[in-house]
Amino acid sequence: MNVIEKDVVTATSIVMRVDIKEYSQNLLSGMLHSNHLEKPYEFKSLVRLIAKMEELFDNKRFPEAFLSPRLFEMDEKLMNHEGESNRNEHT
Repeated sequence: MNVIEKDVVTATSIVMRVDIKEYSQNLLSGMLHSNHLEKPYEFKSLVRLIAKMEELFDNKRFPEAFLSPRLFEMDEKLMNHEGESNRNEHT
C-alpha cells in the first residue's frame, strides 16, 4: 500500500486511529486509519500494525528521535508465524 506524500508534518497531522475488529488466539486484527494512507490499512497481527506505523513515522521523519534512532527490525519468521509463537509461549 502506498503512503501519501505531504510536505508539512505536525503532531496532529500524523494522528492515526486503530480500530480493533477481532482478538482471537492472541492475535489482534483490524484497521489503521491515517491521512497519510491512500486507504485504511488492514492488519492481521500486532507486528504488522506496528511495522506499518513505523513505516509511516519513518516516511514522515516524525517524530524525530531524541537520543538515538528508532529502529525496529522485522523477522520474517516472526511476522509469518506470530500466532504460532505466541501460542507456544502460553502453553
